[in-house]
Amino acid sequence: SDICFGDIAEAENNFNLCVKVQNPIETDRCYNTIALNTSKADACSYIGNETTRDNCIRKIAVTTLNETLCEETISVVIGDLCFKKIAELKKDVEICNGASYYDIKEACRNNVRKLLGE
Repeated sequence: SDICFGDIAEAENNFNLCVKVQNPIETDRCYNTIALNTSKADACSYIGNETTRDNCIRKIAVTTLNETLCEETISVVIGDLCFKKIAELKKDVEICNGASYYDIKEACRNNVRKLLGE
């Protein structure tokens, strides 16, 4: 059953077993869980739902402080929020330049400057 394959896949962090899960929502959950458990963003690419996939990438990017992963999101907003969060965590205003939307880029710069006491 889906639950059984999903549980085994997650327990073993083996995303190849997620293929055996029939329900697309459970399949996405399986890939998402393993990607987050292992901090491997490439596992996120198997997730069918675009928003879930982008959030998977964003979470791993933030956890690993790897802003280059933010560029891999399909949603510009999720990617921008990814850059913003990492810039704040690294206290690096240059990372804010990765954001596309002006408002997010400016909020990012302002927050980092505050964190730096500027």
